[in-house]
Formats: sequence, structure tokens, C-alpha cells
Amino acid sequence: MEIIKYIGVICATWLFTTGSAPIEFVKEFFNVDEGSEPKDRIRKVIQALINCNLCSGFWIGMAVYQNLWMACIISLSAEIFGMVFDKFKLRW
Repeated sequence: MEIIKYIGVICATWLFTTGSAPIEFVKEFFNVDEGSEPKDRIRKVIQALINCNLCSGFWIGMAVYQNLWMACIISLSAEIFGMVFDKFKLRW
């Protein structure tokens, strides 16, 4: 059961950063999506943190597991999953 939770957290992180259309719509509304050009520094920082698998994976992993080491593992796993999925998507 723990493996399913682990995979679910990785997928939820990927959906939060790049995969989900409703979340992308909200990011676009607040001008923090991947393609936007925010003018103030705070939005630029928020844009970088929200759209990064490593950053978001760490905080989502920390919220779910409440353990520093699991948050780090989720962060790296989410980044690897994102890279593999992007390469897979390019082939299709």
C-alpha cells in the first residue's frame, strides 16, 4: 500500500507542475504559468517554484509524509518521472 501512495504522490506532483489543465488554467490566470512573463520579482520566484518538479515535489512530499528524507526522495523521483514522461511524450 505504501508503494501506491508513493507513486500517487509522484503523479500528483507531476499533475501540479505540468500535467493538469485546470491547474494550468489557474496558473495562467495568476500569471505564474510556464510561458508567462511576470513583471515583479515575487511572481517570478513563485513561477519558478510552482513549475519545478524538484521544488514542488519536495513540499508536496513533506506535506504527505512529514519526513525530510521522504520529501527529498519524492522530489528527485518526481523530477525523474517528469523527464522520462517528457521524452516519452516526444516520441509519440
